[in-house]
Amino acid sequence: MIFGFLLVGVAFILLGFLQDLPDGWLFIVAATVLRMTEGIGSSLAFTGMYTLLPVLFPSRVGLVMGVFEVGSGLGFAVGPPIGGLLYTVGGFMLPFVSVGATVLLIIPPTFLLYKKTSCQPKVISFGVIRRLSGNFVFVLLLISQVICLTALGFLNPTFQPFLHKQFGLDELQVGLVFICAPAMYMILAAIFGALADKFGPRGFIVSGFLISGVSFFLIGPATFITTPRLWLTIVASLLMGVGLAPAFIPSYSDLLKIAKEFIGPLLGASLTQFTDFQTSTATWTSSLGTGISAVRSNPD
Repeated sequence: MIFGFLLVGVAFILLGFLQDLPDGWLFIVAATVLRMTEGIGSSLAFTGMYTLLPVLFPSRVGLVMGVFEVGSGLGFAVGPPIGGLLYTVGGFMLPFVSVGATVLLIIPPTFLLYKKTSCQPKVISFGVIRRLSGNFVFVLLLISQVICLTALGFLNPTFQPFLHKQFGLDELQVGLVFICAPAMYMILAAIFGALADKFGPRGFIVSGFLISGVSFFLIGPATFITTPRLWLTIVASLLMGVGLAPAFIPSYSDLLKIAKEFIGPLLGASLTQFTDFQTSTATWTSSLGTGISAVRSNPD
């Protein structure tokens, strides 16, 4: 986890110096390598954090996951405007250096707190992983988590051009629409985590995927429903956050129970190359059925 923070911090700082490189292949290769390093570091850090949560709070996994995801939602919500402000003040370099330095400053207190925990590393045999991989419900829940995590990223490459072209929104207005989903997710994550701990996760997961599916149909909206309307797109964005919170947070608890344990943007951009924004978001709705299937196939 700490090594992951180190990779992310260094990669972010070095990204700020890309402006000094000449245009061409050198810039592309350097940017790609640094982004890959950042991704590896993020994976290490998040894996460590997600592993520690159930160890430190075994009886309140849903609630703690909800509180944890409040931070993620807050990052999605305030990241773009803060990045824009830093860019306005200090140019291309300042946002990257600021974020990288902040991540590096987190390392010392994280190391000290980790030293105080009683977590002991355990070796998981390949046989255990193989048995988990053969558990149909476990695999479906795992896929459903991937879908939830990529749902917001799915819109990143296509939503801004759609809002600008369809409704003529400027950058500030686009940013306000963008934060609707993560803001609702942030507000509701801890609430649904606590409710899932108390009442069980399955009903919340099903409801969350259904709401998310409706939101993806309406955000464009799908061409067979109606013509694009700004108010409908905003409502659908809010619904997306409302749906993703109960779909994702309780499913993590359910995965732990069964285990006794850059997709989104790329996919969204790829679909939009072959079709329009409305059709691509409607197509994404079909993947949300995976989460419902996981719950219905093994009801509590």
